[in-house]
Amino acid sequence: SDRGTGVLNFAVTKNNKPLSISKHNAMTSIVLKTDNFDDEHGAYISDELTIVDAINGRMQYVIPNEFLKYTGRVHVQAYFTQNGRNNVIVARQFRFNIKNDLISNFDGNTKLAY
Repeated sequence: SDRGTGVLNFAVTKNNKPLSISKHNAMTSIVLKTDNFDDEHGAYISDELTIVDAINGRMQYVIPNEFLKYTGRVHVQAYFTQNGRNNVIVARQFRFNIKNDLISNFDGNTKLAY
């Protein structure tokens, strides 16, 4: 199955050059919310981005498998701020769609049989 394959990658730059970052000098945050989120439907996540290449300002977020069970439009906001500053340096908003995989509810052996 496609576990751990929903990955969002981000790069922080300053003056068109990679900005060196670390947990000691920066804070990151990401929010994902499905279009149909309410008390009974959809999904909402607020989490931290993972710094994968501090020197080149690269971060990523692996979308939890439970979240990928939902279908439809997902709204995302990612934030980056330097520690000791009162302002958000970077805030990005974007959307993507999760489509229903016709065979996602079958186990691996059943998928291979078809």
